[in-house]
Amino acid sequence: MCLRLAESYEATELVDAIKWLDSRLLIFLRKLRVLDLRVTEPSGNRWSTQLRRGEPTPLSGGLEHRYDSLDTFRDGAPQRYVVAGYRVQTPNPSHRRRGATEPELLLAFAVSNDGRTLLLSPQFVHAFLPVRDYGFKVPNDFQLDVS
Repeated sequence: MCLRLAESYEATELVDAIKWLDSRLLIFLRKLRVLDLRVTEPSGNRWSTQLRRGEPTPLSGGLEHRYDSLDTFRDGAPQRYVVAGYRVQTPNPSHRRRGATEPELLLAFAVSNDGRTLLLSPQFVHAFLPVRDYGFKVPNDFQLDVS
């Protein structure tokens, strides 16, 4: 997909916003696997990056909750996450998402290869797309029990 922009767009602001995009975005967009971003700035400078997500690997879970391991990549550099999913029963399903009677709340924690959580910059809250940074932080020694 190639986007053509209106004459009135602010080039610097748009390029900065595209450069800000992070592979964490793909954790919560299940059908989107790869984003190849290529930008030619008005100055002629070119910039590109690839954001990709791997397939989730089940760690444990049941009917109400699940834990998966998921890798995301920015230009080939991996970052592993443990994603905790919790099904929520709702008596009044949304008319916008027909058939979705059990929405799923997802929490993703960046982890190192040995499973310890990593303290990254403050994380965004997502409602499919990033909403805003609420400043949630996870201590470095936090351990997830995925049993």
